[in-house]
Amino acid sequence: MKCILIVDSFRETMEITKELLTYFDYQVIGETDPFEALKIFSAQPEKFNLVITEQNMPGLSGVELAKKLRQINPYIPILFYSGSIDNEVLEKIKNLGHQRFILKPFSLKQLLSAIRELLKESEVMEMNT
Repeated sequence: MKCILIVDSFRETMEITKELLTYFDYQVIGETDPFEALKIFSAQPEKFNLVITEQNMPGLSGVELAKKLRQINPYIPILFYSGSIDNEVLEKIKNLGHQRFILKPFSLKQLLSAIRELLKESEVMEMNT
């Protein structure tokens, strides 16, 4: 079973997404505080196959969180989402590599598709290393 860490400062969004992904047989750990999420990830980086993060969070943006996560595991796939984003931030996300971005509101199909693509890419990367 693949394990996903989801980070969203809005508890309701995090909980709903967590429930949906659990229904599709993912193990999901959710957190509303990006600093707590970083602690959770740091304690067991090998446990996680994917991180999903809201871009616009107080204290630590999704891009800033992703950079810290990648210092721990440079290959962790990351799915970003946001209700709005400017081109500068989108460019920063693209430069991180091995990531996807989806715009809210997104459909369950979009979410699952992005997750599957990232996990598949991750498996290919692991085979090549």
